[in-house]
This record gives sequence, C-alpha cells and structure tokens, in this order.
Amino acid sequence: MSKFSLLFYSLLCLLLLRCSKSPQPLDLFTAPDTVSVAFYNVENLFDFYNDGTEYPEYVPNAFNWTRSIQQRKTQLTADVIAALESDIVGLCEIENFRALKQLRDTLKNRGHFFPYIAIATSTSAVTTALLSRFTITEATSHPVPFSSSSRFRSILEADVVIGKDTLKLFINHWPSKFNSESSRVLAASVLRERLSEIAHGTDYIIMGDLNSNYNEHVTFHTEGFNDTEGKTGINHLLRTASTVPGCFTIRYTTKATLLEQECYKSHYNLWLEIPEDERWSYVFRGAGQTLDHFLLPRSLFDSSGISYLDNSFEVFDWNGRLLRDGIPYRWQMHFRGNQRYHSGRGYSDHLPIRARFVRHPFSSDSSQSSFENPVCSLLRIQGEFETGRDGWVSADSRFRVRRDTTDASSGRFSLQIEGFSPDRNVSAAKCRVHRPPAVSLLSLDLKGSGKILFRIRAENSSWIHYVAPQFREAKAPRYFLLNQQLWRRITLPLPRGEEGADIEIEIRAGRDTPFDFRIDRVSLE
Repeated sequence: MSKFSLLFYSLLCLLLLRCSKSPQPLDLFTAPDTVSVAFYNVENLFDFYNDGTEYPEYVPNAFNWTRSIQQRKTQLTADVIAALESDIVGLCEIENFRALKQLRDTLKNRGHFFPYIAIATSTSAVTTALLSRFTITEATSHPVPFSSSSRFRSILEADVVIGKDTLKLFINHWPSKFNSESSRVLAASVLRERLSEIAHGTDYIIMGDLNSNYNEHVTFHTEGFNDTEGKTGINHLLRTASTVPGCFTIRYTTKATLLEQECYKSHYNLWLEIPEDERWSYVFRGAGQTLDHFLLPRSLFDSSGISYLDNSFEVFDWNGRLLRDGIPYRWQMHFRGNQRYHSGRGYSDHLPIRARFVRHPFSSDSSQSSFENPVCSLLRIQGEFETGRDGWVSADSRFRVRRDTTDASSGRFSLQIEGFSPDRNVSAAKCRVHRPPAVSLLSLDLKGSGKILFRIRAENSSWIHYVAPQFREAKAPRYFLLNQQLWRRITLPLPRGEEGADIEIEIRAGRDTPFDFRIDRVSLE
C-alpha cells in the first residue's frame, strides 16, 4: 500500500469514527423521509449562575443546588432526550441560553448532536427552546404578558428546513393553573393572531405545555378556572373543538372534519388517537392530565410538503424508567427539618410526547382503531358516559375517576370512582354543571360499595348533604356503609340559587373503607 493510499485510508477511518460519535447536520441530500418530533417539559432546568431571576431553590449553593447537582440534573435530562431518538425536540422550563447550550453539549458528548438550537426571549425564570438536527433558518419570540405585571413569557416560532421542505414550529408554555382560564386565552390569542398572518397551506406544528386538557371545556367548569364565559384557549380559540353554549357538549375536530372547507383554521389534537384511559402525560391529585400537546393544521394531512404519519403519536415513559409508583418520576427534593433540598434524583413531572412526520402525501392508517370520541354531552346523552367523563374529576389523589367498560346501567359505559382514604373523610369526585331554567332535580343511577355521601350546592352557597342509604337531606354530614349491588335510581333536589347559576356536586367517601362506586344516566330534570 502506497503512502498516499495509507494516508487516505487513515483519514477515511477517522472521518467515519467522528461521524459515528457525532451525527452531522442534515442537509438536502441526507434528510430522511421520516422525521421524529418530540416535546418535553424538563421541569426547571437551571444553570449555575445567579441572574437574579432564579426560583429560590435554584440559587447557586442554596437548597443543595450545587454545581455537581446542577450537572446531574442536566445529565439526567440529556439521558431522556437521547433515549427519545428524535430529530427535533421542543422544550420548556429551560432557564436561558446557557442552560440550553450546556444541555446540547452534554448530548453531543454522548453522541447525540443537535447542531441547531434556539430559545425564546423571556423575563420569566423559565422559557421555551428548541433542539434540531436540521437547519433553523429563523427563530422569533412572541411575548405573552403576565396579567399582573410587566413580565412576559414567549411563544417560540422557528422555521426548520428538512430537505426541500420547511416545517414551522410553535413551542408554547402557557400560564399554569394557578391562574384562571383568561390567562391561557391570552396566550392562545397571541398564537392565533400570528397564525392569521402566515400563508395558507404552511406546514406547522403547535406543540408545548398548554396547561390545558384536550377536553378543557368539559373540566374547567369543575376546577373553577372559568372566568371567560365558557371559552377556552385550546378548544375555542385554536378550534380543536366546537361547543354548544350552556351545556357540556363538545364536538372535537377530527381528521375527517379537519379537511372540510370551513375547518381550515381548526386543529387536530393528537391525544384523540389513543384510548381515553391512556391520555395523560402529567398527574395532578391522582388524575391523569393532558397538558402537553401536538396540535396539527389541515396542511399536515394534505398531498404536498410534510405530512403527519398517521397514528404515530405516543407518550414516552422509557419502558417505565420515567415513572415512579405509576406517575412521572419528577426531580426529587427532600426535607431536612422544614427545608427542602435537591436530592439529585428523578427527571420531570411531565412525560415527553413524540410523533413522526413524513416528506410525502398524508396516508390514513385504516388498520388502527379510532379513539377520537367526537361528541361529549352531559345533557344530550343523559350521563351515559358513552364518549367522556362529562366534567367529573378526581378530588383527591387517592381516588381515580374513569370511564368503566365492565358495567353500565344503559349503553356501554358508566363512570367509576374508586379509592381508599384511611384516616379522614374526603371528597372523592366532583363536577360542576350549568343549571338550565326550570330544573330542580338531579337524578342518577348508582351501584357499588363504601361509605358514601352526596353534597350539592348552588354556586357560592352552603353545602346540602344527602346521607345514605336513602340519600335524604341531613343537617350535618354522616357516613354510612352502603353495599348496593344492583343499579338503583337516586333523585336529589337541587338547592335554590340564582337562575342559570352553576351547581356543584361532590361525591364524598368515608374513611377507613374501600370505596368503589359507579354512576350512570346522570340527568337534570
């Protein structure tokens, strides 16, 4: 072998070795046909500098936030992103560019190179960001002001070039549920205004932690967030659903309806692709919630540019590694006396979500079952729970509220409320309903066992208690064991209140007794 051949061979081996350790940027000729896109709320990825905006527990050397603990947090976050094996990763709760760059460098050292990064401007301690193996040609911030100050958090808009195609990304982190719905409507309004400016047919993805459930219109009444006359940011402003005023009726935007001419500004929520019981990436008080989203326009279901790969959406738990006791294994802090300290363990209180996209026309995957549940209505289906939970949510982390497929008074589904409170009487489930005129009774079918009590009140009024087994009105709450093995119709008078005011309903469980009840055929009469 000549010296020239030997030198060429050595250089070729060195080049191949470098490529195997650090994938190179993807250009027009190497861009793959299928692209994986993920979103991950990393739960407070802070750097080790004191910028004055940190949360108190992330000030350097406070609360055991040492340099080694900070590096450990970054490494564990990088582990998750590496395991995702996605080409594009939207992020939120990144403190700043330094924290993002440290994360990118950690990934690169492990053979997962994202040559292109972007981060939004923000006066918040955490913001939105992007990692990409493809060229980011433009990145813009759209500020969303906090309602009570001059501070703001931005929606990050980024154009990513994949071969000959461009995919626009909107990465969001809407205000948390410490705030009423009006704050999230404001964020949705900023986004919708920007969407009205882009060219028709643009391929884009709305992703992020919207702090809203896919069926927010159904649940936000019960949770007390409704200060917007029944309008939600995710369902109404972004048109993931259409609703009927005055009742819990919601018709979701489906893949079929998305292609209708009048739905060109609507969005399909990928949560509708998977079974209802599996729709969660976050857990609050024992109830799974869908705060993290991919919302897609009709342009990703057409015959040009980039398209969605049908039924590719999934929640990523890394084969259970990101879970602890069935919920997200969040970044851990422990107590020493009354103070909390970083433990250096855990990941995030959210699970990542991911989906795949292709560089050819959309093709429907008819081999997969449809879970879209296009209609949900309390008044129209009379509480048979055929398509949803109709506003019922868990009121305690030890209780689960879900649609049950094993038994029903009518139809195929009932609502199951199940749990155990060893030491005190608690509210297990709750619902808030809009009271139509001339309605005075609440009726429902009930079966199950446990110590149960109903309490009902008109909005901002006192509770009225209905005690088992006859469920008559009582002056004080009392808990008696009920073992109701057959369906039984129960009718409860509704308290007086202003006409049209909401009615709050709670099902309470007595302590030290397993609680497992089903309700069905809920109606207002």
